[in-house]
Amino acid sequence: MSQSQADPFVVVADSVSQAEEVADITHLSPTRYLAAAAYTDRIFRNQAIEIAEERFKGRAPELGIDAGLVVKHCYIARRRTVWRDAALSLLLILAFSSIVAAYLFDDYNDPPPIQYLVPLAFCWVLAAAVDFIHTFYTQHITLARRFNVNAFAKEPGNPRGSSRSSGNVVVYGGFSPFVGSGFDCGGWSFTVNLERAKLDFEAGTSKDFDIAELYDALRKSFKRLSIDGLSISDRLFVDGEAIREDRRFLPTLLSRPLTHVDPTLVETHLRKPSRTVRHYLCLEISDWNGELILSTFIRLHKSASKLFIELSNFLLPPLKNEYYDLDKHTSTRLQRKVFGWLVSAATLGPFYAFFAIFITCDNIWNAIRTNAAHARRRREVEDDPLFNYGALQSIRELGMENAWRSYFQKLDTDMHSKIVQQQLLDVLISFLDDHGVDTSDIRDRGAQVLNHGVVVTGGVINTAGFAVGQGAKANVEIVR
Repeated sequence: MSQSQADPFVVVADSVSQAEEVADITHLSPTRYLAAAAYTDRIFRNQAIEIAEERFKGRAPELGIDAGLVVKHCYIARRRTVWRDAALSLLLILAFSSIVAAYLFDDYNDPPPIQYLVPLAFCWVLAAAVDFIHTFYTQHITLARRFNVNAFAKEPGNPRGSSRSSGNVVVYGGFSPFVGSGFDCGGWSFTVNLERAKLDFEAGTSKDFDIAELYDALRKSFKRLSIDGLSISDRLFVDGEAIREDRRFLPTLLSRPLTHVDPTLVETHLRKPSRTVRHYLCLEISDWNGELILSTFIRLHKSASKLFIELSNFLLPPLKNEYYDLDKHTSTRLQRKVFGWLVSAATLGPFYAFFAIFITCDNIWNAIRTNAAHARRRREVEDDPLFNYGALQSIRELGMENAWRSYFQKLDTDMHSKIVQQQLLDVLISFLDDHGVDTSDIRDRGAQVLNHGVVVTGGVINTAGFAVGQGAKANVEIVR
């Protein structure tokens, strides 16, 4: 598969039978809010474009959004502001030039103030007009109309987003391999002694099994949960500093790492993980119309006598609170809004022109600097044997906020986490029981595991256990 085909920004929209159904889905769609944020949040816009234009770094999974659609609007919004600032800068130059011309070619027929007043007034009106047009087009045409729920449902692309576009490889560049999945909500791990057979097992010794069998049993059991918004996938997590000479993940030295590889390679690392390439069974539960995405990463490792089980929970929380102000933009009371925009443009627009010339110069310098930065990065990739090709952040993560928007979001996240963990423990016990392995340790440790979850204090997401203090212990009975 070519790199363009594996690019997670290239997403094929799912067909939807009714426009009303799409509108309902996109009402709280993170794609819709992030695309609109391109016009209201300059920092987010610039960071999203920087991620999209990175030529040598891997792409983080973009869970629950159409990153291509968001980036497209970031470019549109930047282009509009650049043209507005350039127009205001030109008007300021014309105003200054007219004053200089009036001074140089003064025929002393008119008092000096009148000589300067006419060109200044003309430039003032033009500056106010430019600022008003930009404001009207952004606030009314774009935010109120184009990002209206029903109108946005017709946007080309996939307004709902899809974690399936993430591919089966994540090349990470930071401490956590689970880039793109949000905040770390904790996890757990323990080992099972495979040599300890059940007392009532007929053969007297446990039966051997392949680790792929256990993974397969887990996939089937999670599918039976029938949780809305659940996706299950196998994924490799690769250290970005370790793939320089690995053509399985990096086609050429000056290319971006692949986001999709042959499934046989995934299966190989499922059985034989390495220090820099590890396989995880990934469960992603998208809830609240994509506002929340709970990711659970499960890794199993089997040696001759031990089975290691590891689980990590990550959460993509809702977007920044100010992004939801998009729903306040309506087409009602347009006359009152237009009057306010006219007053603001007439009073502030001309003064903004003074700063626009500096912004325009900075934009020109940034364009030059960006090209130079690409050249420097290319030389860095060629010369640095430890260059890190890994992704550091996703566009979806740029817009998240460490807080709930509803108390029920906290409860639902905790519910999904408990269900997944309970199902995992149930399958482990059932599978190992069938193979004659003593599972008493799993039952005891499972009781402790289920005492941990996502806890929210003061609206901020943190993780903690319920049993605290020296010697404290909390038990939960597992009913089978």
